[in-house]
Amino acid sequence: GMAGGLLSQDAARQAWVTPRPSSRLSPMGDAAKVPDLQHDVDALDVPRPASTPLAGRSTSAKQTPRRKPVRNWGGMLGQQMLITVPAGLEMVRAPWTVAVHYDLRSIAHTLEPGAGVFVAILDAEKLRRTGSGSGLNPMQASESWVARDCICCSTGKLRHLTNLKGPDKIQVTLQPVACPGEKEACVLLRVVVISRPSDPRDWRAIGASVVLQVDTEAKLMQPGSQGSQEQRLAVIASSSAGSAEHGEAPPKYGGVTLLQLADFFEVVRPDLAKYISAHRVCQLESSPRCGYHVCMYSPCPFKPLRLAAGGKGDDHRGIPYVGAASLSHEEEEKLEDMVPDVQLVLRRYARPKDKGISQGREQEILALRKPLKTGVYISHSWSEPFSDLMDTLQRALDKEDVIFMPRLALADPEPWPKGGDYVSMQRRNNAVLGLRRADKLVIIADKAFGFARCLQCGYEIWEAKEGFLPTFLWPHRDADLMELKVAVDPTSRIDFKPESIEGRTATKLTSFLEGRLLCYALALQEASGSKVFTLEKLRQLHVESERKMALKEAVLNHEKRLQELQRNLQTKEEGLQKLKQTLEGEKEVHAREC
Repeated sequence: GMAGGLLSQDAARQAWVTPRPSSRLSPMGDAAKVPDLQHDVDALDVPRPASTPLAGRSTSAKQTPRRKPVRNWGGMLGQQMLITVPAGLEMVRAPWTVAVHYDLRSIAHTLEPGAGVFVAILDAEKLRRTGSGSGLNPMQASESWVARDCICCSTGKLRHLTNLKGPDKIQVTLQPVACPGEKEACVLLRVVVISRPSDPRDWRAIGASVVLQVDTEAKLMQPGSQGSQEQRLAVIASSSAGSAEHGEAPPKYGGVTLLQLADFFEVVRPDLAKYISAHRVCQLESSPRCGYHVCMYSPCPFKPLRLAAGGKGDDHRGIPYVGAASLSHEEEEKLEDMVPDVQLVLRRYARPKDKGISQGREQEILALRKPLKTGVYISHSWSEPFSDLMDTLQRALDKEDVIFMPRLALADPEPWPKGGDYVSMQRRNNAVLGLRRADKLVIIADKAFGFARCLQCGYEIWEAKEGFLPTFLWPHRDADLMELKVAVDPTSRIDFKPESIEGRTATKLTSFLEGRLLCYALALQEASGSKVFTLEKLRQLHVESERKMALKEAVLNHEKRLQELQRNLQTKEEGLQKLKQTLEGEKEVHAREC
């Protein structure tokens, strides 16, 4: 135990478990003058030292190292430990949730009918301030009804202890008040008996208090809290498993090898060719069926007129479609041939289970045989033919490179909406999460330069630029580099809208994309001048060229930032001089008036 005045922060740190004589009687009456402390310690699992020092010690004993204090013992000799917090010698850290063990069997027979037993969580600093005006120390203030204003738990109320027949425990969340300049706070726990809840002065503290040291900086977390490694790993694991299934966020390991993707395309190619020959696309923007696939044959080979038992059934796989006979004259005029682009391939063959997967081998090919960490994030246009995408990827990467295509990894087959609404932004942000785990970004420049007008590509490139991620631009083999340089400058386009999201994003990325195009051109020029031209040599030269460009950009950004700081400093100095002149002028005017 320790003396009643040991309640401040400094005193609590020096509290020792060595018992000292005290003449103060317990408030529990004669029966509680000499309580069975050993019984309470065993029942409530009170932290205790390995041995108890003798009361009489020689002066030479002062030279020996002192033991650490027990910080959660705030009572005096003769007071029962009705409550305890098994926190040991450690401070309570965020989120400040502790388990309070209690045993009220020894006082149950002394309670008045209708009386309730509560535990009060009190702030020691507030107790000190409240009691200082009345000459009370913090311990004495905790025994008075004025302690009601010092409660510091999350609920702001007393916690009712309902079990009077045996040991029990409750969970309480402290709400410490940080003092200026202090990193710790002191909290008291007192057992209080209240017989008349309507009377605020009805407050009878019994038993010994518990003193807790609390870390108010909230930098460290308790082992069982949200900051523990076990909980973080559990949340990450469950989120990663569920995100790929529901298409909400990319998994940590959502990549497939380029060889897997090539095998996947070879398997789906025959069915894709057959599907394209049987359908066209309605492109009448005023029609509610704009974008629908139009079945040009009746019955459609992908939906037989009569479904046999156990037959194939509807094989449009969730894509909206309509028969050609039901189209209006305007819709028929706006029919266009179907292109086997990336959008169509992913919508038809890379669907999650709840959207109706295909009956071929494509899902088995793309299934991960082992967890593959994202290596190369692919930024591309959805309108590019899938065959062109595969051709450029096979030139830019090795067959064993692990690639991450957002909608393929997210199992999100539906077209992504455009604009700045919440749904659009959320889906784009989820895709960018995979980019932050990648080792580099590869931009696939299609022949039509659709990537330069794609809002999602703009977000991905901007994220890579701001995150200093190595970025490589690989154009299609038939793309004209001069036309590509013009295409990355949005001001050269007729439909350029500088106030739109796409316009603002493209404007900020113009110089960055021009630099990446220059890296490719320099690498291609050097590789073409060598005796033996190989794709491997081109890739190596491309990497070296990008590295030099990144270093150059870093130096330029540093110089630009330095110039901005110098300008700001000069502006502030000029403002300071003007202020100084103004003050001197006012001083002269004031002197003349006096």
